[in-house]
Amino acid sequence: MREQHGLTIVLGASSGVGAALLERLLVEGAPAVGFSRRAESSFGRSLVVADVTDRAALVGAVGGLDGPVESVVNCVGVGFYAPWDSDGSPEWSEMAATNVAGLANVLSVVGTLAPDPENYLHVGSLAAHRPSSSPGNAVYSATKLAGRAMVNDFRNWSVSAARATRVAMLSPALINGTDFDVNFFRADETARTPLYERPYLAIEEVVDVILRMLAMPRHLEISDLVLRHRLQED
Repeated sequence: MREQHGLTIVLGASSGVGAALLERLLVEGAPAVGFSRRAESSFGRSLVVADVTDRAALVGAVGGLDGPVESVVNCVGVGFYAPWDSDGSPEWSEMAATNVAGLANVLSVVGTLAPDPENYLHVGSLAAHRPSSSPGNAVYSATKLAGRAMVNDFRNWSVSAARATRVAMLSPALINGTDFDVNFFRADETARTPLYERPYLAIEEVVDVILRMLAMPRHLEISDLVLRHRLQED
């Protein structure tokens, strides 16, 4: 395990990749804290309640921490099935608010931390790299593509501002163990497809890659990494 000198903040730590990452860090004795809209993780860990769509709440939560922040890992993201021939406005609004406006809040707060954190790592989606072939997935893909553009711009800003923060992005494909299909098809249960009949990543594999990215030598940065099962097609 890498030597750590400050806190790691895990955003979106109530479930999925965020919860598994926080649990791994704490079990290994690393100083870490989880932020979420909910007060408890799927592992029963107490979390700092802070919604990324509320910038003031994020600022207050970070200000209440003891010691410097070394890394911020952002695992927040929502996706919902919402085809054009449906009233998908609630789903479209929530995806835009979380995946785009919420990310802007996170980047803004990370950009004001002092001293500079060593790492900002954004966990996005394969959907940010190519148009989705799944019906009802267009707005989700668009918000993920927008998020990737924002992270890239934040990286360029950090370099031009001579900040010490490495900015990395991990874009995993389908992950098992996140209940993605349950949440994605909440608006239309009849549209659910057997997603997990195709090759998928294990959630522990994604956590392994995140930790490796954080442990890179300081002069190196994995800026934009796609991770998927070797047999998964686009």
